Amino acid sequence: MPVAKLITRLCLFAALICAALVMLAVGVGERMPIPALAYISDIPNDYSARSIYLLDANTGRTQLVFQANGINSLSRSPDGQRVVFVQHGDGASYIDVVDVNGRNRSELISGIAGEPVWSPDGKRILFATTQYENQIIHLIDPNGQEIQQIMLGGLDTYGHIGSVVWSSDNTRIAFVSNQGDNSYIYGMSLSDNQTQEFVNNLAGELEDLTFLSISWSPDGCCLAMGSNGGLYTIDIRDKAITRILEGYYDQVDWSDDGN
Repeated sequence: MPVAKLITRLCLFAALICAALVMLAVGVGERMPIPALAYISDIPNDYSARSIYLLDANTGRTQLVFQANGINSLSRSPDGQRVVFVQHGDGASYIDVVDVNGRNRSELISGIAGEPVWSPDGKRILFATTQYENQIIHLIDPNGQEIQQIMLGGLDTYGHIGSVVWSSDNTRIAFVSNQGDNSYIYGMSLSDNQTQEFVNNLAGELEDLTFLSISWSPDGCCLAMGSNGGLYTIDIRDKAITRILEGYYDQVDWSDDGN
């Protein structure tokens, strides 16, 4: 066999070995890491159409999930594989779910819709609505089967429900209730549907503030509270309030490690 041809075959054989070693190292058929963030973006020159994207926080790479008119509010499943979102159109509101690759879109509920929030265990989706001046918490499973409706009471009791969040152990929720100029944060145990007032803006350091967003700490002891006058935390065990930052905070979220 000519030397040149032998060298060529040896090089090809070495290349095949290297490729095999690479596949063993990264895993054959493994998918790219799931991007960490999901967000909604307007489409230029089309104010009715909006898109849901995923963003890899490490690389900055974006991936289009879904595009339609009237998309508003979303929550990503804990395993990162699905997105639930609200869509408004034709005089009605819908809550839909779609895989992050844009496939298997399905309608969970129509006619009523509030901002959906996926439970930490991925088994339930929570949203709040106002029906006939009553505030209702809805719990549904990701396949659209309604699990529970919790009637909170009328507008004279709970006003309009704003931000709603889960505790990390899936047993409690907390929500913002704005009643005219008065703003409250309540907690609720899902075992007995009993509510407990955590804090209000009627007096003290929080007087006249409007609570805009809340987030439950991973250990379940505290809530972070975003308002039009600062970022605060409250220890729900002793109601101790701490101001973290001044300013306007309409979105807050606690890190997974609680720090």
